[in-house]
Amino acid sequence: MANEKKTLAHYAELYGLPLGTINNCRRRKWPLNDPAELLQKFMNSPGKKPDLRKLEALACGPITERLQSKEFTSKPDAPHLLEELENLRAETRRSFKDFEEEPSVTRRVQLHKVYLANLKALSNLIPLATKAEEEGDRLVSADAVSQTWIRAISEFRTTLELIPRRVATNALFKKLEDPVAVEEVIQGEIKSALKQLYTGANAQ
Repeated sequence: MANEKKTLAHYAELYGLPLGTINNCRRRKWPLNDPAELLQKFMNSPGKKPDLRKLEALACGPITERLQSKEFTSKPDAPHLLEELENLRAETRRSFKDFEEEPSVTRRVQLHKVYLANLKALSNLIPLATKAEEEGDRLVSADAVSQTWIRAISEFRTTLELIPRRVATNALFKKLEDPVAVEEVIQGEIKSALKQLYTGANAQ
């Protein structure tokens, strides 16, 4: 028999199980030479299970980082949140695929917890990212505000500087002996007002 060629101590060390447990396996005629089948026997048996991590690693491959949910940290601005939202969506899909494809029953339980943790994080992140995106659409950059004010003030200044000429050529002031003097007085007042405007703006 193939099982007789190796000692109980060999299997106990190989699978990381107590010698008594290995002896029980042999008495039950469980397949000690087949880690996958042996693991399945343990999983199907009632009662408390021994530490099967070493046997599981032999049967299903080594434990990977898939058994941990991914940590996500973000800056609270829309671009970072939206980028992370897409990453978390991909991570959630991947963790569910890992869960579906995992042959180990015990690891499927762990991977399902990872999937649920990612799903919960995704549900928490969606409203934050949506709110940040909405607020981002309502915000205007400082450069855009600055350019708008520069353009508005330039147009306002042009309008102000034309007032003296329009007033001086008005029919009411044409009756005066020197309408040009009216233009100069108004022009002086406008220059004074503009100087005060720019002085106040530069002080900010």
